[in-house]
Amino acid sequence: MADGDADYSPKIARNLQEIFQSDRFVTQCFKERNLKISQALCLLWHNQTSGEVPGRKSSAPLYGNVTAAVIIDLFVLGKLNIAEARRSCLGIKYKTTVLEVREI
Repeated sequence: MADGDADYSPKIARNLQEIFQSDRFVTQCFKERNLKISQALCLLWHNQTSGEVPGRKSSAPLYGNVTAAVIIDLFVLGKLNIAEARRSCLGIKYKTTVLEVREI
């Protein structure tokens, strides 16, 4: 993570849980498309004519978006699940988000 970038992981995890639990998130709609979310996101950097990727930048929000897109694709393909897990540390109980890889 670059200096000055915040850790966006917890926010991304919460947002993904909200997306996956939404009635409007229909995995079949994603399965019917030829282009996956992560592929479409990568094409945003791509110069259609030359194939170059000019001005490519890296930051925590950008990596967060790429990670979320890949997780959505894997979820739609049935390769993983996202769940909450209860944990405790030094007697303090809390919830955390866990990616569960499904057996194939």
